[in-house]
Amino acid sequence: MKKNRPVEVASFENLPSAPELEDAIVSSFLIEPNVRESFIDQLEADDFTKSQMKSVFLAIKNLDDEGVKIDLASVANRLREMGSLEAVGGTVGLSRMADQMGACSNIEYSVQILRQKSLLRRIMLASHEIAKAAGEPSVNADSVVAEAMDLLEKACGIITETAEMPMAEVVKKTVDMLLDMRVKGVTPGLQTGFPSFDRLTGGLMPKTSVILAGRPGQGKSQVALNLAVNVASASNPVGVFSLEMSSEEYSKRYLMMKTGISTVKMNRPSELTDYEVEYLKEARDDMKLAIQIDDTPSIPLAKLVSRARRMVRRNGIKLLIVDYLQLIEHSDPMLFNREQVVAAISKRLKQLSKELNIPVVALSQLSRQAERGGVIPPMLSDLRESGSLEQDADMVVFVHRPGGFMGDPMTELIVAKHRNGPPDKVSLFYDTSRLLFSEQIPQPPLSEDLPDPDLGW
Repeated sequence: MKKNRPVEVASFENLPSAPELEDAIVSSFLIEPNVRESFIDQLEADDFTKSQMKSVFLAIKNLDDEGVKIDLASVANRLREMGSLEAVGGTVGLSRMADQMGACSNIEYSVQILRQKSLLRRIMLASHEIAKAAGEPSVNADSVVAEAMDLLEKACGIITETAEMPMAEVVKKTVDMLLDMRVKGVTPGLQTGFPSFDRLTGGLMPKTSVILAGRPGQGKSQVALNLAVNVASASNPVGVFSLEMSSEEYSKRYLMMKTGISTVKMNRPSELTDYEVEYLKEARDDMKLAIQIDDTPSIPLAKLVSRARRMVRRNGIKLLIVDYLQLIEHSDPMLFNREQVVAAISKRLKQLSKELNIPVVALSQLSRQAERGGVIPPMLSDLRESGSLEQDADMVVFVHRPGGFMGDPMTELIVAKHRNGPPDKVSLFYDTSRLLFSEQIPQPPLSEDLPDPDLGW
């Protein structure tokens, strides 16, 4: 009978690694804010094999999580607090690290390679543990198989602490939640400020992806701003990625909502009356809504995801709005056409809503064919560039003005898809003087100007 042969495992130094990429990546995180914002959340300390790089990465990551400005001084101070400054060569070594290594030429590729090396190391170490268990005398094969699967799943990050729960426990939590909401008289999701819409949908639910679409000029962006203001008014912080409009334009629209001052006056402030100046000052002083705006144009998908995580971490946002989806950049050599790119973005936003446990509302264009439809209500087939938008979304809502672009204040929110309820539509009134959507008939404007019938977007 053959004896069990000892298992030979490579030393740690011979495990898969990419030390030169570790140097370049940490250096980039140290000196390139845009690179850091986009990619630092994709790595963990254990992805690094060099102790110096691991320490510097941890210092940068901790500062980033706390919202502290990152420079050589702040990183050196944090390393000193960690007791690791001398290990990286002191402040001189840290400066040399930034000066000599330089920024990484292809950070996305480098991060992918580093993660792959890290995964291979975990698999090899797990395999070593499996081999040791299998080599034990009188071992039970079934127990080794079970241990092997557990070790490999953990190594590959397939499971998490909350990956599975007994169904009975889930049902109990759900019933407790529903009974608590019944007592409080609230709906499960965030209140949008449109009562009929909230009754139909239950509000904007956590972990849901919502597509808000419409033809040009129908008011998608303004509906989104109304949503942001209404949700934030109920003490729920909101994050907005405005890829088309600047933060100043969003601010002007908010002020128009509060004061009724027309677009013309906002663009020609020299014509403001004394009364309107007082309205603006009052709106400025009363502005306490927790709305975070990022107006980076054509923001890369990876950077959007990283900044959204940061908004949740630092500001506790309960709703994320992206205006609009087709302007997000996503560079992937494996995606060969625009439809595949939009599909990848749609899928990632859906994953993000689940990861952050918040609703994500993404605005979307409609196809050119739908734009020729005039007053005909849009359909799901009109979603531009990808059927995956409909597939990934938990809810698809169309903004539709039956009377056309001008004149008729009636607006419909058409719930064309609702994963947890029936499709239907809700009627809103649009107050052109204040850019307000509501279920109430518009009130006369505060400003002495006549309403401007043109939506202007």
